[in-house]
Amino acid sequence: MARVTGTTTGLPVVLEDRGLRVAAKGRAGEVADLRAVAVRVSYDALEVTVPQPPAPRGVYRLRIPGTVTAEAFNVTLTAEIVDPSAPVPSRSVDAHEVDLDAASVGRELQIRAWRPGDRMIPLGMRGKKKVQDLFVDDKVPRWDRHRIPVVTDARGQILWIVGRRISEVARITDRTQRVVRLRARNTSNAAVVGLA
Repeated sequence: MARVTGTTTGLPVVLEDRGLRVAAKGRAGEVADLRAVAVRVSYDALEVTVPQPPAPRGVYRLRIPGTVTAEAFNVTLTAEIVDPSAPVPSRSVDAHEVDLDAASVGRELQIRAWRPGDRMIPLGMRGKKKVQDLFVDDKVPRWDRHRIPVVTDARGQILWIVGRRISEVARITDRTQRVVRLRARNTSNAAVVGLA
């Protein structure tokens, strides 16, 4: 505990018991917030850490072309218009840079945290799927989900879960005339879920 909290002061017995019960259950997503520390069970580990800050509440607006720093996510997003016939810069597959059909995107994007009930049509699928289910499929721990930026169009339709999923709605097709290239870059030493 001293490594996590910086103190050798112990937890009250009641809080220790809560943490041990969560650990014993071993179900992914279980959390016990014990004031100074949190005991969390992820898909493949038991973690003792400092409690997470609350989920970001605001919405950041990104004009195309343009740049916005979403401080709550420790990320800067850049949008630029590129010609679909222009060669894609040589790079390995990068989940932090995506190309979207400009006609589907509009002139302004919004960046926010996911919300319960959010849905999107993932690339390659026909029907909508809950964002929460996508996080479960990707084994994103419940406590990290609010730290992943979601990019929507001006109407709120999800186009990109940064570092995770692109929407079928904004995919590049043979009819695409203009492309919006989005880049996400970590702006601090703090970990950004999905950004390396």
